[in-house]
Parts: sequence; structure tokens; C-alpha cells
Amino acid sequence: MRAEAADGFDKFCQGEHPLTSVAEGKIYSCNWVSEHGGFRLWLDRHPEIAGVDRSFDRAYRRLWSQICEKYGDGEAQLEFVTELPDSGLLSKFGGQAIVKIVGNASAEGPLNFAQCYTGGVCHFCGHPLGERNTTTGTYSAIPPGAGSFTAAAFLHLFSEPFIGLLRPDERSGLRFLPVAPARKSPPRKYFELVGDPIAGYVGVRNLERLIGSQCPECDGRRYGYYVRDFPIHEFVARADLPKPLPSCFAIGDTRAGLLLCMTAQRWRELAKRPERKGLIAEPIGIVEDRDLERTPKLPLKKTPVKTA
Repeated sequence: MRAEAADGFDKFCQGEHPLTSVAEGKIYSCNWVSEHGGFRLWLDRHPEIAGVDRSFDRAYRRLWSQICEKYGDGEAQLEFVTELPDSGLLSKFGGQAIVKIVGNASAEGPLNFAQCYTGGVCHFCGHPLGERNTTTGTYSAIPPGAGSFTAAAFLHLFSEPFIGLLRPDERSGLRFLPVAPARKSPPRKYFELVGDPIAGYVGVRNLERLIGSQCPECDGRRYGYYVRDFPIHEFVARADLPKPLPSCFAIGDTRAGLLLCMTAQRWRELAKRPERKGLIAEPIGIVEDRDLERTPKLPLKKTPVKTA
């Protein structure tokens, strides 16, 4: 489920760039200034690499694009020396205080998807029914690297070395299940994130470009926001987040998919480690009560999924 407006940003985040001469996922120290009725963002060490626009969010995108073109780094992590401006959607919804950690390549599977849930899957929309059981997911192929995703099933896999980077207190709040070896998979072990979320997805009042649907058979819902020049697609309510906020946690639910999240500070620590190669970080929005819409209205899904 992708909006046309999000394609360029998604491709950069997914590492889909022809230049691969440098290591991806580097942290870039940046700065910004408000000038001439707009914003200029630049790299501290190379101020000639910059993004300029009347909108901070679009200038951010332009700078990201410049980094991709110059260095071939589709996983760039932009770290600003000064606080982000109060204006703009990015700062309004938490900036990059929380990020989701996802793989930049897709796995093939699970082949036994329906058997992994207590109620099987909905025949109309293909969403899982019931809870995730202990059945091991079987994959025909898993790409090398620290993690991957399955587009249709909204599942996320992580390698044993990456999970080993997490502290015991971080792992204690998460649940993983091993996946069955795949013939085309690398020798390392992989695990599926299966719990336990501390917050669910929410909607945002009066935010445009809500894309998604609700199943007429099982009421399963999946949605996201795809605003032009805005990198946040999923949101959680600030009121749902515990205090203090854990450094690593899961959000979402079994039916709509779970996401592994971290504070931006924690991700900056792990982003320097080789064990996280193949993972990217994207911001998660934080919604205040005044903008919160718990259950946004979605159109009913009209066409059933194709089954083999």
C-alpha cells in the first residue's frame, strides 16, 4: 500500500539506488537555518551538500536526496546539531524521537502463513485471524543482512547477531519466534517479531492522504498516511506510551502487523555496528490528544485477495 507521493522517499529509505560504492546507513551530522522565507539544511562537513525549500519537510527530503546522489547511501541517518523547527509536520508529530527498524529487502514467505495463527486467515482479505501461535514460519528465501520484511503478511524478521545487540532489559519486552531454514537463505539464524506491543496504531484528525481499507468479512483494518513530502506513515498516541519510554519496544498488533521501534538515541548507538547492516530506520509519529483519532473511518475493501 504505497502512495505515489511516497515512492521517492521509500526508494531512498529502501536503499534502491544505483551507487553502492560506500557503506550505507552512516550517520550524517547536519544543521539548518531559516532564511528568505524558507529553510536551508546542509551537512556540517560539506555545506555544499544541501536542501533548500520553503517547507522544512521538503528541504529535508532534498538534503536526503543529495546524500543519496553524492554517496549512494540509501540508509542515511540525519542527525541535527540544533533542534528541529517548531513549524512543519515533522516536528509536530515528534520529529524522529521514535523510529521503526525494518529490513531493506523482502523475504519470501511464510509458506504456511495460515497455520501460524489460531484462527487461520480471512478468505476475503487475507488478514490473520486470532493470535499468533507457536508454529514456526517456513520461508522459501530470506535475503542476507540483519533483517527483512514480508510485504503481504506485514511480518518482520531479524537476524540472531542483531538481536544479540539488544540489552537483556530490551529483549525482555519483546517476543521472537525462530523461522524455519530456507533453501536460499544465508547460514545465520533469523527470528520473527511476534510481540509484545506497548501501543497500537492510531489515526490523526484532519491529516490528509489516509490510505487503507477495512475488510467487510472480518473487520480487519490496515492503513497509513502518505502525505506528500512527509516521511511518517504510522502513528501512536502519546497517551499510550509508557513513562519512561523503553529504549526498544514493539508497536502495532497481530492483524495489522508489528513493528520493532527504538528511541532515536538508541538507534544511533546501534547504527554504528556492523550487525545492523541491512536495517533502516524510519520515523514513527507521536499524536497528542488534540489531534488523536483512535479509529479513523476506512472504506470497505471491495476485491477479495487471490488465492492459489
